[in-house]
Amino acid sequence: MMKVLQRPVVMISSINSSGMPDLFAAPLQGIQRGVDQLNTAAQAVAQGDISPGNVVQQIQAEMLVKANVVAARTADQILGSLLDTLA
Repeated sequence: MMKVLQRPVVMISSINSSGMPDLFAAPLQGIQRGVDQLNTAAQAVAQGDISPGNVVQQIQAEMLVKANVVAARTADQILGSLLDTLA
């Protein structure tokens, strides 16, 4: 039986100066993690390490960034709807 390792999901919720949760904090941190992961894998490839693991890391980094961009867009839509409702 194959053992599947999963990374824990960490939700980061911060409060901004107005006391409201910052909907963009977690997606922006996720995007930054994805970019950092991509840079690390790309640096390894640039140094000649073309192992499959580095290619997988680049693909995972791309998916991480894309998923967090969707989360940021959703947060933007929620915030826009909330402002429309309050206006």
